[in-house]
Amino acid sequence: MDPTKPFAVDPPVAAAPPDDYEWSYDTRVINGQPVLRKATLQSTDGDGEYRTF
Repeated sequence: MDPTKPFAVDPPVAAAPPDDYEWSYDTRVINGQPVLRKATLQSTDGDGEYRTF
């Protein structure tokens, strides 16, 4: 498995998040494969803002 692509399915938006955000992933391992359940764009400036995809 390519460590730069930890999920079988890419996030539904561009890989580079907007300024002051970072990706947070909710994954489960199913049949030995990591499955992306939810991708959350988490604010890094401390205001608690997030977007879920």
